[in-house]
Amino acid sequence: VRFDICLLWDYANYPDDPALAEFLSALGNHVHENSRIHAIGAYSTEVPLRAHRYAIASVHRLAMRPVAERAPHARSQNDVVKAMPRFFIHRAALRRDNRLELLLRPGSIPSQ
Repeated sequence: VRFDICLLWDYANYPDDPALAEFLSALGNHVHENSRIHAIGAYSTEVPLRAHRYAIASVHRLAMRPVAERAPHARSQNDVVKAMPRFFIHRAALRRDNRLELLLRPGSIPSQ
């Protein structure tokens, strides 16, 4: 099975480093050169990152609802890049509440 898009949401902020590395290693076997990964990290690891619940509401709409707890391992953009060496950040957008939305692609950073 090869995935075209992986919606990780803020999953990368929950497992400890060894568990995240194991998950990403397994995921790496199921992506191809046109795959995309959507992930949410922390803009600053010094500011608490609130946990959210994410869902697909309909074909054209995603839903997000904050929950009371904090993400236990808030990872910054640099932390996500280090954890996912087979991917590079294609796009990034700063959102409210210290959330950084990342779209990653397999491969290395393209030449400019």
